[in-house]
Amino acid sequence: MICRALKRILCLTIITLGLFLYLSVMMGGEPFRWLGQKAEQLGRLLRLKSEEVAKEADRIKEKKEVVEEVVKETEKVKRFLKEKGQGKDDRP
Repeated sequence: MICRALKRILCLTIITLGLFLYLSVMMGGEPFRWLGQKAEQLGRLLRLKSEEVAKEADRIKEKKEVVEEVVKETEKVKRFLKEKGQGKDDRP
């Protein structure tokens, strides 16, 4: 199992190296510049999207905190009413 994985990694490395050498000899640095530009554009897009996701996560966290506070206050009111004997809790 491990031998098979090592063979695949070795073959992939040899193919990648051969492709790199072929592109370098036949086309010069142009394919690599193109790849670099596309990677840069992808990086900008990822940065923008990660900011949007972070803002959404912050908004969700704030809502969660508000809900937790409301639940705590509700529990306090329930206990107070139960102590005074005014509240009837039908739930088990």
